[in-house]
Amino acid sequence: MAVENAYPETTNTEIPRRQKKPVLFLSALVVSFLISISALITVVHINQAPTEFVPATAVTIEPGSTVRDITTELETANIVRSGAFLYFVLSLLHNPEEIKASTYVFDEAYTTLKVAEKLVAGDFDSDLIK
Repeated sequence: MAVENAYPETTNTEIPRRQKKPVLFLSALVVSFLISISALITVVHINQAPTEFVPATAVTIEPGSTVRDITTELETANIVRSGAFLYFVLSLLHNPEEIKASTYVFDEAYTTLKVAEKLVAGDFDSDLIK
């Protein structure tokens, strides 16, 4: 009885069909890992205070201001690197309707997450609000 070859005639450059699935899986895994690392690095960078931050920067948030207006104003004043990221943080982690209208004086640089926290909390017990 003759045993048939499970693989047809192949050249040295061809990968047998059974070995293609693990290679594709590993390739997809590596690409996913690299994308995740890139996203993490980007978020960490965007979360940091801008290098152009000037201490004692005052920003007034008027009653009835939209979240988009507030985030744009804070980005323009170099309080945060990205107004879009602040908007995302406020929308995802906080209730944007709880932002306290006031004049905020930022004496030191804060991360975007900390700025969002302070806007929602009002932070009336510190020198942040004057």
